Amino acid sequence: MKTADSQPAAFDTATPAALPRATAPGPLARTVRRVADAARRILAAQRRERARRRQHRLLAELDNGTLKDLGLHRAEIESVVAELYGDSAPTRHHSDPDRISRLY
Repeated sequence: MKTADSQPAAFDTATPAALPRATAPGPLARTVRRVADAARRILAAQRRERARRRQHRLLAELDNGTLKDLGLHRAEIESVVAELYGDSAPTRHHSDPDRISRLY
């Protein structure tokens, strides 16, 4: 930016070489990043657990006849939810696993 008398303004005289160079993050920046990463992991785990509980509640609210129509017994609800969320190895045979989805 030039002033009225065609002289460059003071902030225009800085060249890229005169600007401070980015350096590796210092200890404070690394600590902040670690804390932020930990907070993200905690929040993701909380979201996952809420979804898992919601899935369990939805299945538990179904009557025995509907569960039977789905090929499930009430005693299997916890196991089914654990399988859906990858907390246990699948123990049921699905004809087309790609078509299996969560209930919500």
